[in-house]
Parts: sequence; structure tokens; C-alpha cells
Amino acid sequence: MAEMAGVQIPSFDWDAEDLPGAFRKFTQYVEHVFKGPLAEKSSEIKASYLLLWLGPTGIDLIHTFDMTDAARKDPKAIMERFTTHFKPKTNFRLARFNLQRMKQGPQETVDDYVARLRLQSDKCKFSEAERPDRILEQLIFGSAHQKVQEKMLVKGEDFTLDEAIDLYRTYEANRRHMADFKDENDMDMATGMNKVHAVK
Repeated sequence: MAEMAGVQIPSFDWDAEDLPGAFRKFTQYVEHVFKGPLAEKSSEIKASYLLLWLGPTGIDLIHTFDMTDAARKDPKAIMERFTTHFKPKTNFRLARFNLQRMKQGPQETVDDYVARLRLQSDKCKFSEAERPDRILEQLIFGSAHQKVQEKMLVKGEDFTLDEAIDLYRTYEANRRHMADFKDENDMDMATGMNKVHAVK
């Protein structure tokens, strides 16, 4: 293993609390090793290294997988199969239930809220066609601002998620503008001091 001189040998922690996360980090490091010191090695040699780094548990486990002999000699196929094995089993009905409970925080922007909704919707097994509408419905239902919620509710059936986000951003920008305007009006015109501070 002269090629690995000075390089930390990859190893997978089978006792990690977050096995999917640990395997993701493991594969990221392995890919760097394969592109670096082991770049000239054949796929079969790389697969052997990969199984050595996965240890006895990984070797035992791969023999339980439904894989061809060719796939067992392909490091990419091995990593993909283990990734599938470690992928958390999700209950899409529970995921949809949790999506419907997600509300916007008082100080949360529409972009941050929609980002959370998108991440949760990934677990819900929606079709690509229905996913934007489901997110839009939850954006309306979970909105922290009644005024913008009312504006979205009166829109027609062709109202899209992107249009809703644009409308919401405009609303947030106007709120910030009004807040700045109020702060300016609270300044004492004669002294340039904030009226509350002037009283103090």
C-alpha cells in the first residue's frame, strides 16, 4: 500500500448513531482517495480496498445483497448498494402529517419557511406535478401573517407557488419599509435624537 503512504486509511464506524450520515462522510473520503493515490488502480482493486475499509461487518453484509459478481467488483455499485441499505425507511403518511403541522415562525422569512416545506415534502412521496401545489397549500395554511394569507386565498386556481413566494416577498419588503419609516418618524426633528431617548 505504498500509494497510501501519508494518507489516512478510510474506515467505517459501524457503531455510529447516524449510520446514513456516517456512510455519506465515509464515501466522500473514499472517493477522494480513489481519485488521488489510488487513481491508477482498476475498479476491481478499488472494490477490494473498499470492502477492506468496510471491515468484516461490511463484507458479511454485502454477501446478503442481491448483486451480480460484476457489481461486487465495481466500487460505485457497492457504494450505491450500501447507500440504499442505510437509507432511512420513511413513512410517507407520517411525513405528510408532519408537513401539515408545519407553521411559519413569527420572525421566519418566506424563503426560509418554503425551504423547510420543500425538505419535508421530499419525504412525502408526492408526484413532481402535485408537489408545488402541496407546498403552496401549506404556505397559505401555515402563514404567520393574516394579511398576506388573505391575499393568497382570493387568488384563482392558476395561482402558482412561485407567484405566491413573489407576493410574500413583496409583503415582507413593505413591512420592513414601513418599520424603517416608523423609526424615522420617531426621531425628534429638532435634535435628531430618537424621541424616546430624548424623553429619557
